[in-house]
Amino acid sequence: MRTRRVTHVPCAARTAASGPAARTAASGPAARTAASGPAVGRIRHSGFTCSVLGPLAVLLALGCRDPAPAARVELAALLRSVARGAPARAAAAVAGWRLDRASWDAVLVEPYRAAYADYARAFDAAAPALAAQLARGGPVTTRGHFTGDPRLTRGQARARWAVPVQFPSEVAELDGAALDVVFVRTRTGWGAITGIDALLEARIEAQQPGCAVHLARVRADACGEIVWMVADAALRADRPRLARACALAANVCR
Repeated sequence: MRTRRVTHVPCAARTAASGPAARTAASGPAARTAASGPAVGRIRHSGFTCSVLGPLAVLLALGCRDPAPAARVELAALLRSVARGAPARAAAAVAGWRLDRASWDAVLVEPYRAAYADYARAFDAAAPALAAQLARGGPVTTRGHFTGDPRLTRGQARARWAVPVQFPSEVAELDGAALDVVFVRTRTGWGAITGIDALLEARIEAQQPGCAVHLARVRADACGEIVWMVADAALRADRPRLARACALAANVCR
């Protein structure tokens, strides 16, 4: 009997995909192509990438478990462990969510990485209110952080621009009220992003006064796309592009 050599490269963690889109990859055309020939197939699963030889690609991909549900449970458990606790314990928990520079750079996309100092100031300013909300306690719920979610706060919606497409970030509610941060998993645990909306407003107003008003409403239409252009141009300090985007927003975002 001939023995066929199989090379299996273990699943490598990645950050660019999660949720339904990633799970579809294991059953779509790319996966079927990988399973039909001897070439190395690359199966993308939520949070992981598997590289295996053709016929075994789909079967071995099943071993790459989707970490998102477990991550949500873990975040909920973490929040419940400190909710309605001593104020000092809540404050310590919130302080632990502050991303260090390395984690910020690892999670966020350009051009947001250069805004770490603004984030750090915004986080420190928001921390007391977050700690007080956590200490009051109440039922905790968590869910994935997706564009178009009508329950997102404005800050949470703007933070979606700052992380990679389909990045498995999370949001949480405490007693029915949003914790106005976006949770991300780092090398040391859970961290939180906050203040993106205020950061964008400040950058836009400093370069194009009056244009930041278009950030006030979160919209999933042509206006929303133009406002993304406004934010991106402001963060890159591209004044000509910002001026053009603001002019477009003035005409479209009525």
